[in-house]
Amino acid sequence: MLEHRPQSLLRRLIEPEEIANMVVPLSSDLASATTGGAVRVDGGYVDAILP
Repeated sequence: MLEHRPQSLLRRLIEPEEIANMVVPLSSDLASATTGGAVRVDGGYVDAILP
């Protein structure tokens, strides 16, 4: 995993807290109108490696 850091747009691994910052609001009443979807929390890794 560490060898892929330079390929990420953030140039670092993301922290567990950064994932929690995305997940917690979605699992609360604040997201009561959310019925589905996909949210990528990868620090820009996929965008950096795909054309």
